[in-house]
Amino acid sequence: VLNQLDYERSGMERLMGNYPLFDSIIQFAKDNKLSQQPVIRNKLAQLQIEFEVGRLLIYRVAFLMEEGRAPNWESAMSKAYSTEFEKRLAGVAMEVLGPYGQLTSSSKLVPLRGMALHSYLASKGYSLQAGTTEILKNILAVRGLGLPSS
Repeated sequence: VLNQLDYERSGMERLMGNYPLFDSIIQFAKDNKLSQQPVIRNKLAQLQIEFEVGRLLIYRVAFLMEEGRAPNWESAMSKAYSTEFEKRLAGVAMEVLGPYGQLTSSSKLVPLRGMALHSYLASKGYSLQAGTTEILKNILAVRGLGLPSS
């Protein structure tokens, strides 16, 4: 059962599942001239950097799985990174959308079909599934770095 968690923890669904929101926020910023604001531009650029790093972590996990090796601490690292990225993305999305980000999908004025609010509310819970970030960091410390268990 514990070995199955190595595969569940890859974080792939968290990172890739949020790409539509990321892409939509970029388009929203362009369409509404928010991309001209240096703070917004910098935050979106930082998210792009983080998304690419997360993608490379997932590729590493996929490579290990393809090789028939258990992606033990690599999955923990990837999942921790992906769920933290999801929280940062949701926060930036809410910031870019302003008060409209708080609207539910049933509102006629809601931008992006309510994806931002859904992600913002769900991201906290997703960081608990398959191990909290703290547990995942402990797995990385013990199994990946060879440090003593806490």
